[in-house]
Amino acid sequence: AEIVENLFNLALEEEQFHMLYYSFNLNLKLLPGRQMVPYLTGGMGSSILRGETEPSVNLGAGSMLYFSKRMAMRWEFRNYRFASGAASARRDNNNVEFSLGSSLLF
Repeated sequence: AEIVENLFNLALEEEQFHMLYYSFNLNLKLLPGRQMVPYLTGGMGSSILRGETEPSVNLGAGSMLYFSKRMAMRWEFRNYRFASGAASARRDNNNVEFSLGSSLLF
């Protein structure tokens, strides 16, 4: 968080809360069959924040870099969007995620 604060000249609030997000996603490979395959991803699910369950959507993009037919590295940027709060004071939320991972294909 300190890096983000310094990079964008922000002061983030100190507040701890637990959030659970689950979804069903689809990926669309843009250039299949190459060593580096970019893709778009999106889906729907639920966000559980402070005991309240809300419907959610997510959109993102990423790329798979294949080292062989069975090994790859993946990186992805995704935005999770959901509304929260009381009915009279609903607020839209955007949670941005960057992930990096490896894949073993079999």
